[in-house]
Amino acid sequence: MLDKFGNKNIAPIFLSCLTVFYSSGLLAQGLFKEFPFSVPSLNDDLLQLMVSDERIKAAEQNLKSAAAGEEQAFSAFLPKLSFSSDAGREVIDSPSTRTTGLDEQRESRSKATFTLSQNLFSGGADSASYKISGKQVELAELALQNVKSSVVLEGLTTHFSLIRDKKLLDYSEQAEDLIKQQLKLENEKVEKGSGIALDILQAKSRLQLASQRKIQFRGQLEQAIARFTYLFKYRPILNGAFQSDFKLPEIPAALEEVLSITLKNSPAIQNAQQTAEVSELGLKTARSGYWPRIDLESSYNFERDAGGVEGIRRDWSVLLKASWTLFDGFNTSNGARAARSSYAAALSQFDATKKQVEADIAIGLQQLKTSTENKDLVANGLKIAEEIVVARERLEKAGKETSINTLDAQSQLIDAKINYTLAYFEQKLIAFNVVFNMGLLSVEK
Repeated sequence: MLDKFGNKNIAPIFLSCLTVFYSSGLLAQGLFKEFPFSVPSLNDDLLQLMVSDERIKAAEQNLKSAAAGEEQAFSAFLPKLSFSSDAGREVIDSPSTRTTGLDEQRESRSKATFTLSQNLFSGGADSASYKISGKQVELAELALQNVKSSVVLEGLTTHFSLIRDKKLLDYSEQAEDLIKQQLKLENEKVEKGSGIALDILQAKSRLQLASQRKIQFRGQLEQAIARFTYLFKYRPILNGAFQSDFKLPEIPAALEEVLSITLKNSPAIQNAQQTAEVSELGLKTARSGYWPRIDLESSYNFERDAGGVEGIRRDWSVLLKASWTLFDGFNTSNGARAARSSYAAALSQFDATKKQVEADIAIGLQQLKTSTENKDLVANGLKIAEEIVVARERLEKAGKETSINTLDAQSQLIDAKINYTLAYFEQKLIAFNVVFNMGLLSVEK
């Protein structure tokens, strides 16, 4: 903590505040009253998280919205039927009425028109819009997949961080108890005249460091409990048996093989690729303004006493209509140029995303290799520490070793267990991140 804050005067105050905060039970009794208690079960917790997490629900709604947008875009290919009508009093004052001696003609008129139209050609705008809507659905599916993977990664990290911090706190408490026993034995030696005061001071110094480490691990555990509670919506029972089995896909040792898998499955790369394809379709949409629009239109019209003509009139028509904007103030050309720039930017972003994912995978694999080697070395150190304790205890029973040295060996064993716990969970969390970047992290039902 001293290195983190860079101030030796702050550290004791900070540690004291943590002690008061923990002992007051604010986390357990105040903030989390609405959450029930339960024993953590990793697979069940992750499955429940897939159902209840609000980020996943939002992504699912976005997917539904995109699917509705695709259905809306398809409507451009279907015919349009419209109906219009009017009825009321019509007054006509024209030369023809005046030549007949009438100042104006007054009639009660009514009119109804049915129009059926079908677009035959729109310069590719409708087909491009429909394809864009389909790409938007694929993007929403990728976003949902990425959100689910991110939630799984967060759930795994939160769950295993809780287990790690609980183990670290237990080990630190054991180490503190051992050092207290050593301090007691050192005091007894001094009282008997066979020890020196310096040994007592060294034991007190080690006890001080052990107490500080315990408080630090306790603070980490409280933070882990807070994250766990708000993510999984219940307070974990730490004294219970944790169910923490989670099978990861196998990570190949060769970088080329991992990159090949990543390029096929990474949501980030697929998202960037789909975005580039959407930009390309947007370019086609912008260029559609250069082409004419052709429609087939059929209409039926009914009139009664309309337009100065007494009686009923019926007419119908089937027409092929074409319209072509020859000049639109450079709107189409400027839009096409903007679309080309957007497409170029999307391609550049795709290349950048691909390179970034490749770099993350390469770095992640190196970190995984380093953490695995470190875990193996620390495991060997733990084995050696266990053998030393066994040897010390054997010598003590034979009267060839002191209790203080045996306790010292046991204390070193606790330190080795702490180091192994840190190395073990570091390697596991790095593996989770590598699988996540590969696009393979999911929960099996």
